[in-house]
Amino acid sequence: MTTPTNRFALDARLTAKRIMARINQMMPCAAEALRVSESTYYDSFDWRLFAAGKIFESRQVKGEPPTLHLRESGADDDGMVAPAAAPPRFAPDLPTGALRRMLAPLLGVRALLPVARARRRTTPLAILDQNKKTVARLLIVEEQTLSPGGRKRGKRKHELIVAPVRGYPKPARRLRTFCGKELGLEPLPEDPWSNVLADCGVTPGGYSSKLDLRLDPGARADSATKIVLWRLLEIMQANEDGMRRDLDSEFVHDFRVAVRRTRTALSQIKGVFPVARVNRFRAGFAWLQQITGPTRDMDVYLLKYDGYRRSIEPRLRPALQPLRDFIEARQRHEQRQLVHHLRSKRYQRLLADWKDFLAAAVPERTRLRNATRPVGDVADERIWRMYRRAIEEGSAIDDKSPPEALHELRKTCKKLRYLIEFFQCLYPEDDTAKILASLKRLQDNLGDFQDLQVQTHTLRQFSSEMQAAGRAGLETVVAMNALVETLATRQRAAQAEFQARFDKFSRPAVQKRFETLFRPDTKAAA
Repeated sequence: MTTPTNRFALDARLTAKRIMARINQMMPCAAEALRVSESTYYDSFDWRLFAAGKIFESRQVKGEPPTLHLRESGADDDGMVAPAAAPPRFAPDLPTGALRRMLAPLLGVRALLPVARARRRTTPLAILDQNKKTVARLLIVEEQTLSPGGRKRGKRKHELIVAPVRGYPKPARRLRTFCGKELGLEPLPEDPWSNVLADCGVTPGGYSSKLDLRLDPGARADSATKIVLWRLLEIMQANEDGMRRDLDSEFVHDFRVAVRRTRTALSQIKGVFPVARVNRFRAGFAWLQQITGPTRDMDVYLLKYDGYRRSIEPRLRPALQPLRDFIEARQRHEQRQLVHHLRSKRYQRLLADWKDFLAAAVPERTRLRNATRPVGDVADERIWRMYRRAIEEGSAIDDKSPPEALHELRKTCKKLRYLIEFFQCLYPEDDTAKILASLKRLQDNLGDFQDLQVQTHTLRQFSSEMQAAGRAGLETVVAMNALVETLATRQRAAQAEFQARFDKFSRPAVQKRFETLFRPDTKAAA
C-alpha cells in the first residue's frame, strides 16, 4: 500500500491569507504563531547513518532550547527527540538514554560531521472541529538551504505540509485532497532531507573505502594496475583533509590502508612498470607510511584506553588516568608533526609525480614481461604465489617459533588479502568472499598477537618515560605493570590459538578453492 504524501510544492504567490480563505470554505482554521528554525544535518564521513536509513539533525527553533532528532528516512514525524546543550561530535557526547544507545553502534569511532543546513520559516494553520479542537495542521514553509559553513545554496523553496493529528485521520485526508485537487499543487514524494542535500551539492553515500573496481580480465596488466592505483589515490585524497584536521581517527586509518595497499601493488604486481620508477615510488610511499604511523599509534592507544582500564582491578583503575593524559599529549604532538609533513614540498611533489605517472598512457611496446599480458593471468600467478608462501610460512611455525615468524606470516597474509581485493571483480563473488572470510580469521589472530606484543613493549617504554618526567607515581606504575601483565597473558593466549586458526585456513577445502580460482596450471587444464 502506497503511503500518501503529506508534502506539496507551493507557489510563493499563494500566501497564508489566501490559503486560509480557501480552507475556511471547507473547514474552520486558525493561524498559529510563526516558527523560525534552523536545522543542521549530521552524518559520519562514510555515511553510516544514511546506510542504516537514519536521519540525524540538530534543530534550533527561535525562542526555544535546541533539540536533537533521530528519525527514519522518509518519516514525517520528529522521531526520537532529546535536548542538546551543544552540537555533538561523537556518540558518547550525546545525551544518555535511547539516543546514544541507538547511534553508538552505528557510528562506532566516527565523528558526526555537518553535511547540510536549512533555515525555515513555518506558518502553522490549525484545522479545527466544531468544538474548536485542533484535528490537523497545515504548515506553510519557506526554506533556504545552506552549506555547513552557512553560505546560501539553491533557490528559496516553498512547501505546504499536511501534519496529521493522531486519532483524526479524516481531516488529514481532506487536507491532502484539498492541496492536490483544490489548489492543484504537485506532491513532493522525496524526504526534505534529500532535497536539502541535493541543493548543497552533496551526494549521500559518496565515500567508501572499498575498492569496488570493474576490471576486464583480458585488459593489459599495466593498464589494469593503474586503475587499481588510481582508486587507492582517490581514497587517500578523500581522507587527507579530515586527517589534517584530526576530525576522527578513521581518516588516518583509511589513508594509511590506502598507502599500504599502494605499496603492496607496487611490490607484488611485478613486471608491469619500470623498476626504477617502482623503486622510487615505493620509497616515497614508505616515507608516507612512516610519517602517518605515530599519529595512528596514539589514536589506537586512546581507542583502547577504556578497554585497558576495564582489564585491571577496579582499585587500580583511577591510577591509570596519567597514562591517558600522557597519550593525549603525545597524540597532539604527533598530529602537529603529521600536519607539518603534509604541508611539505616533499609530500606535494610525491603526489604530483604520482598523479603524472598514473595519468600517463602506457607504452604500446614494452620489454616488461607482464605489462601487456592479460591482467587475469597475472592476477592468478601473483595470488597463487602469495598463497603458497603463506602456507609454507605457516606450516613452519610451532610452539618454539619466535614472534618474528608470526609477524612475517602476518605480513604475507596481508599482501595476499590485498591482492585478492585488487582483483576480486575477476572472480566469482561468493568464492572470493569465502576465501577472504577464512583469511581474515587467521589475520585477526596474527594481528592480535602482533598488536599485543607491540603494546606491551610500548607501554613499558611509556612507563619509563612518565617516571623520568615525574608524571607517574607509584600507584600509576603499579597499574601500568598490571596492565602490561594482562596484555602479555592475552598475547600468550593468541599464540596458543594460532595453530587452530591456521589449520582451518590450510584445510583441504580452502586449498581446493584457492586452486580452482587462482592456480594457473589447474585453470589452464580446465
